[in-house]
Amino acid sequence: MKTFIRTGFISNAILLVAFLMLCISGMSCGHNDEDAEVEGEVLTPVEVYPVQIMDLARQLEYSGALEASEDVMVSAETSGRVSYIAVNEGAEASAGETVVKLDDTSALLGFQAASAALAGARASLAIAEDPLREGQIAQLESGLDAAEAQFAVAESGYGRSKTLFEAGAISQAELDAAELGYEAALAGRDNAQQALDLALEGSREEELAAAGSAVNASRAQVGLASDMLAKTSITSPINGIISDIFFDPGELIGPGVPVFRVINAESLSLQIGLSDRDVPNVSSGMGVDITVDAFPGLLLHGVITRVGIVSDPMTGTFPVEITVYNDDGDLRAGMVARTVIFLEEVLDSIVVPLYALQRSDGIDIVYLEENGIAVRREIEIGLVVENLASVTSGLEIGDRLIVRGADYIEDEEEINVVGEWESLER
Repeated sequence: MKTFIRTGFISNAILLVAFLMLCISGMSCGHNDEDAEVEGEVLTPVEVYPVQIMDLARQLEYSGALEASEDVMVSAETSGRVSYIAVNEGAEASAGETVVKLDDTSALLGFQAASAALAGARASLAIAEDPLREGQIAQLESGLDAAEAQFAVAESGYGRSKTLFEAGAISQAELDAAELGYEAALAGRDNAQQALDLALEGSREEELAAAGSAVNASRAQVGLASDMLAKTSITSPINGIISDIFFDPGELIGPGVPVFRVINAESLSLQIGLSDRDVPNVSSGMGVDITVDAFPGLLLHGVITRVGIVSDPMTGTFPVEITVYNDDGDLRAGMVARTVIFLEEVLDSIVVPLYALQRSDGIDIVYLEENGIAVRREIEIGLVVENLASVTSGLEIGDRLIVRGADYIEDEEEINVVGEWESLER
């Protein structure tokens, strides 16, 4: 922890003993010899400070690198080759926007086949529920011809995909998509045949149940095929800037492999650790001052957004997150930032140096100079920061506080003022 005094720090080192020895040995310590002696007695030399008001604060200072509030590494959910990159590095991307597109040829064929199978299954169910008239048989026969043609294409494509997969030319996901398309086309052909058979023979109860089951199965295949097709579009999960893309068009991507990184820099965070002594003095919502090395002289304002309830086992400190809003977009993740947290603060208060205080029977006292006489005064102190303390009662502005030599005098003793401080900034 580092404390800070707004009006400045003062030196606490004095050489009063040597000063007194020089005076006792006969050297002049005052402005003139007449002031230094009374009837042959050497007066104690002192320095005084006319009491003033100032601000006093205890604060913490930390530094660290800014981090993006949202920093997401996006991975592929399926394997495939990169078809194209839709958003370049450094560009903005919206949540749900496609950044990298994988080759979707096999997945698209699978979806089309599954959709055709579902249409056929629904037609079969409709016929089972309300058999068609003889004049509509030709339409069903045409549908069967189309389904058989679709099956022939899917069967050929599946066979070709198996050969390419064995040769390492396509991914497992592409083979799975081709197999799904084959199975969907097979189901579509069977559904078309069933629809024609039902129209020719008339529906029976068991056929009606089978037609309903076929619709449900085809609907599930369409959902699976749609999901596989959607996974070929790798999208941004958040609004942000694409900071890195790790693949080029034509490269093969596997599931779970990071593809790109997206960062939301609208707000940044600074992570710090507080000691158990300081944690009770901070809370979420507390404002802090922030400066960034990259922008000298710029004062930013941050907000404490999280205070950890468990200490870090490695450092023993409690994690605290400070959020800095990047409205102008000038800040970047990784920039060095410094923060000041005001723990306690008193404004416009009388402040005295601790070395001017003495403790007597549990009471804090100081000595004032009044017309060349030392006068004992009881005071009460408030906030203490390093070698300064605020005074809550006992002193008034303009009182001439003895800041040096007070340890060697008594109440009502005549003293020799050898110096006067204009302020505590010495």
